[in-house]
Amino acid sequence: MKKNLLLAVFVLISLMLTACEKNTAMPTTPAPPIMPVGTPSAQSEADIDLPRLGTTMMVAMIENIYAAPESYMGQTIKMGGNYYSTYFEGMDVYFHYVLFTDEGSCCSYGFIFEYDGEYPEEEAEIEVIGVLSRGQAPDTGEEYYYLAVDELR
Repeated sequence: MKKNLLLAVFVLISLMLTACEKNTAMPTTPAPPIMPVGTPSAQSEADIDLPRLGTTMMVAMIENIYAAPESYMGQTIKMGGNYYSTYFEGMDVYFHYVLFTDEGSCCSYGFIFEYDGEYPEEEAEIEVIGVLSRGQAPDTGEEYYYLAVDELR
């Protein structure tokens, strides 16, 4: 019995020592760097390119922007979705939105935006590129955040 125990210990030690040997079959090519969201890529003219993230990460990023807008103030954001507008009669003002619906069609996410050009038809599929900015509601003076859009496609 003592011989079997010593043999088992010897085999385990031998296996542990051989497992530490360098594996030369592993590739030595380094992995490509991960592009952080806040850094523009060669294909994007925005600091934050939401469509490039995929639905789950896009929702998470929008939620993060809502939660800490001051951290994103002045950054250029690219967003795709459908165009909607709402007229507020008491304030005599239109608010314009770009919204996308998640894959489960349960929730919509997006931004209010302002644009100096011509607005598209309701529910048109659009892409906007704009700078996250702060505004004030004309009737209450409450602050809100919106995209000051330079490009609307």
